[in-house]
Parts: sequence; structure tokens; C-alpha cells
Amino acid sequence: MNQYMIAKAAVLVALGAAFAAPAAAAEGGGTFSATLNVTGTLSPGACNVSFVGGGDVDYSNITSDSLSATNYTALTKHSKNLQVACGANTNAYVSVQDNRSTSAIRLAAMKTALGNASLNDEQIFGLGMSGTASIGAYTISMGPASVVTAFGGTATTQPAVLSSADKATWTASTTPVALTSGGALYYSAGPSGADATPVAARTWTFPLSVVAALNNTTDLPVKEDVLLDGSATFTVSYQ
Repeated sequence: MNQYMIAKAAVLVALGAAFAAPAAAAEGGGTFSATLNVTGTLSPGACNVSFVGGGDVDYSNITSDSLSATNYTALTKHSKNLQVACGANTNAYVSVQDNRSTSAIRLAAMKTALGNASLNDEQIFGLGMSGTASIGAYTISMGPASVVTAFGGTATTQPAVLSSADKATWTASTTPVALTSGGALYYSAGPSGADATPVAARTWTFPLSVVAALNNTTDLPVKEDVLLDGSATFTVSYQ
């Protein structure tokens, strides 16, 4: 089962407590007191992050005789929505970390099986290992997000996916973008054009597509059940 975990970044709500020691009892009786201090910082733009319907992409049972002995086998594309909901209008930036990076097959034939021969190595995620053999690989693509900019407002789809290495200079794409692992790039939503910058909103829905392919049965002998073990952490930072 492919599992996608979500990390909530920069949520600044904290509770602390301390008890003051009571004064010594006076002879003949008296009263005692304790002070409870509740402290914290509330960030007005704090955001909640979740996957609609949960974070699992489940390919269920795949029979070994459906795999090739020599070629990589593509699996059905799955779709997921990453949702960010904030208490006030703010910018949201998505980055992703592959937790199974060392298991990814990044050969040209795998890129072709994943449907895009021009993929960079950093855009290919791993499905885990079975013994010393890699199980396969997958990609995650993001399409233009829909956003709501006012409480109770209507969602509108932004023209482009924006990507940046520094949150200062952004590249806009009106077509889905294959995400880069390792947290090297940030992704957001906004207008198209050379000078595009991310839109501020209360909620975002980022549409994601997952395409996976499995190793051949020569390199990956299937003598018992093999569990797909893809895992990627999505981090959303905001300001």
C-alpha cells in the first residue's frame, strides 16, 4: 500500500502549564493555593492540512502473472486532492520528501513506463524494497489548484501551478507538473505569466495524480506476497 503522510508546518498553537508550590501551613490551620498558568501563541493564519478521503493510494492485489519478465509494468493512475484550510488569507507552499528514495528505479525504460521519458531523476519516487530488489517507482503530478479567498466564498481554479526554489522567483505552468522530491522545490497556485506570484487564499485544493510502475519479475522474483511501500511526506508552509 502506498502511504502518503502529511506534515503541518509552522502551526504556532502551544499550551503550557505550571503549578506554584503552596505556602507552608500555619500552625492551627490555614488555606493553601495553587496557580495554574495557561500560556500559548495563537497564529491567526494557522492552517490545517489533509488529504481528501485519506492519504492512502491502494493498488490492492496485483497478480504476479500480470507482470512482464523483462519490462516494467505500468499501473492505473490514481487521483488525490491535497487540501489546505487556513483561518485567514495567506500564501501556502507545498514541498514533498520521498521517504523511499533509495528504492526508486530511475532508468530510461522506467521513465517511459511512467508515461514521461523526459522526467528528471528527482521526479521519480520509490516503492520500497523486496529483499535487495526495488519494487518499482511512481510519480506525483500536481494540477492547478482551486482556491477560496473569502469565508463562505466560491472556489475558483487558478490558471497555473507555480514552482520555486526560493519562494521569490516563480515559474508558472498551465499544465500539471511532476513534483520534485527532496524538498528542493516549493509549489503553489496563481496566475500564469513570467511575473506570476502565488495567490493568497483561505483554502486550497491541490489536485494530485499518482502514476506507478512495477519492476520486471526477473529482477524482482515474486515467490511470496510483496507489499508496495511508497511513502512521501508533504509539507505545507505558509505566511
